[in-house]
Amino acid sequence: MAVQQGTITDTAGLINQLRIFFTSTLPVSERWTQLRYNSSAGLEELIVQGNGTGIDTIICGFKHYFNSGSANSEIILQHFDSFNNSNSFEQQIGGIGRFENPIALPAITSGTINYWFIGNSRHVKIILKIGTIYHQAYLGFGYPYANPYEWSNPVIIGGSSLVDFDGVPLKYNQTSFAGINCFW
Repeated sequence: MAVQQGTITDTAGLINQLRIFFTSTLPVSERWTQLRYNSSAGLEELIVQGNGTGIDTIICGFKHYFNSGSANSEIILQHFDSFNNSNSFEQQIGGIGRFENPIALPAITSGTINYWFIGNSRHVKIILKIGTIYHQAYLGFGYPYANPYEWSNPVIIGGSSLVDFDGVPLKYNQTSFAGINCFW
């Protein structure tokens, strides 16, 4: 199990550090394959695939979402059944959840984020400290209590999403909203 920690100042930096974690920090036998990386401002996106095969294949995605009307920012967390380079992030096959109310992590457009990544070839745990508030996410395989016919792809995607009932991301430091989603 590998660990990476540090401090970054924007969402693009966070997505880039995730890319480095998956493709360089993990031991060679546990590294993930980078399928897509876009570092263009406001369009930051990363899709990676774990090194499993068949039913052990895992493809996870991270995409920066910014609402210019409210100046709120988040990182959408996603799992896909397969990857097609011609498809956009939202059009990848087998994405979970609804994109209008996504599983996400809050992000910021200025300031600092302390982060910790813990992972291996089957999962990654993400912990963010933004201001005085901690947020977390888990992307990867769980340990199923069912046979492969009942749960053929035991993937868990979860994050401390701050999305109100209209699908609008709340600010990272929002503490009065009782509807913080966590796991899908």
